[in-house]
Amino acid sequence: MAIRKEGQVSARARLRAPAAVALLCATALACLTGTARAYDYYVSPGFFELPLMAPSSVGARAMGMGGAGLAVVDDGAAALLNPAGLTRLRRIEVAGGLSRSATTLDGEAFGSEFGTELTGTNLTALRVAYPFPTFRGSFVLALSGERVYDFDSDFVVGYSDSFGGTDGLIVDQAEAFEADGGIMSWNFAAAIEASENVALGASVSYLNGSYNQRFAWAADGEDTPPEYDGSVRYESDAVSDVTGFRATIGGLFYVNDMLTCALVARSPTTLSFDGSMREEIEWYDGQTSQQVVLFEDEVTLPFSFSAGAAITPPAGTAAADLVVLAADVTYTDWSETDYAGRVFLEEDGLLESRRTAYGEVLDVNLGVEVIVPKWPLRLRAGYASRPIAYEGLVVDSDRSYFTVGAGLLVDTIFSIDVAWMGGGFERSGPDYDYSETNDVSAFVVEAAYRF
Repeated sequence: MAIRKEGQVSARARLRAPAAVALLCATALACLTGTARAYDYYVSPGFFELPLMAPSSVGARAMGMGGAGLAVVDDGAAALLNPAGLTRLRRIEVAGGLSRSATTLDGEAFGSEFGTELTGTNLTALRVAYPFPTFRGSFVLALSGERVYDFDSDFVVGYSDSFGGTDGLIVDQAEAFEADGGIMSWNFAAAIEASENVALGASVSYLNGSYNQRFAWAADGEDTPPEYDGSVRYESDAVSDVTGFRATIGGLFYVNDMLTCALVARSPTTLSFDGSMREEIEWYDGQTSQQVVLFEDEVTLPFSFSAGAAITPPAGTAAADLVVLAADVTYTDWSETDYAGRVFLEEDGLLESRRTAYGEVLDVNLGVEVIVPKWPLRLRAGYASRPIAYEGLVVDSDRSYFTVGAGLLVDTIFSIDVAWMGGGFERSGPDYDYSETNDVSAFVVEAAYRF
């Protein structure tokens, strides 16, 4: 058994088929010679982006408003979104939520089309918030669990290409990649009203989860020289536990009756991967070999900073207390990601830095909420722009979503909130004839009881 501690390779090395095939050949040779050299390029986990680089909407209300919730959040979702928002709670709250998501991936690799659809139903939220009696202001503690990342992925493609980059040696190849799992963020938060116009809050989050990934590759060499006559097959199965920590501080500032501002800072997030991988390869001559490798990896994601604002019409107007406009922006420089494993990786004979795989992004969220007069009903809509930080592929259409939602209050103690989002992105790799279109939709329902 070999034990390695390695970092994540740029996804470009996995997608470029000649390089991937060469890697698999090296893997096979390493298996036959009993060394662990094959794992210099192990991807942990095997996705285009590191976990948590694609922000998730927390709370059905914020999701229905395009994710713009920093300045308007008023329930237990504030523990992760903006802890200062907990000060708006005046009753004990117990809440939970479910989501139903669907992802469609279509694309082309080396002239061959591929496509897949994934659906999943998950528990997305569990929350308890307790406002303590105070003589003045507000003091609230909260515990919550939020599903913040899904590892679900499915990729199957067949193509004909040069074997290992060898000119004139064209073989039929097929590869399949499948993964599942997720990460939950368990949060403990506290918030106080520091003054009449200022609320402050902080939370500490423990992240844990797991993923399973399976990869298979096969090449058919029936029309090739005798030494390549037949087929070769490679399969791997990996499982890993994922743990991490981060902290969040936030503030709410009531500028006047019309404007509320929010500021939120999130600490670096340390993610640790601890798992094992089984490999099996069968050569053209029928010889097979197996090995199991234990692996560890640690990645520290950088600081992120957010600002938000909520505007309501002035008192005395027809729309007063009936309309809320909200906007959030979040800045993260993902090139500051820190790796415990190797920073530099050799790809196609060139030395690459994993830090150059990611850039800085600015997420923008816009939303509106309208209260229906004489009805305990709120209607919501919004838009979210969440640029892709990974720079290994050309982004043809950046990640963006449209959302709608609604909230219903029953007897002032029970509320139901629903939200739907839909959108996606397109990207390509011209150097290796790769393109993909991702369409994502999700429906969330949350219920809260206050007593």
